[in-house]
Amino acid sequence: MSIKIGNVDLMNEVVDLRYQLLRTQLILQKVLDNNSTIKLSRDDMQKIDDEAFKKLKIQFPELGIEKKGKS
Repeated sequence: MSIKIGNVDLMNEVVDLRYQLLRTQLILQKVLDNNSTIKLSRDDMQKIDDEAFKKLKIQFPELGIEKKGKS
């Protein structure tokens, strides 16, 4: 069973987005594995994480998106 909003099938959208995310993760992992000049520190990863949340909050302000563990 699937939920539709207008002409958008939400289940198909979720599956498509998950596919795109996994594909992007695999491509990125391959790039990182094969390029020894790219080094990401914990600080670098924290900055990337913070930027991702910032962009989500801008895109979906009404959802009140926060990092897990925050109240």
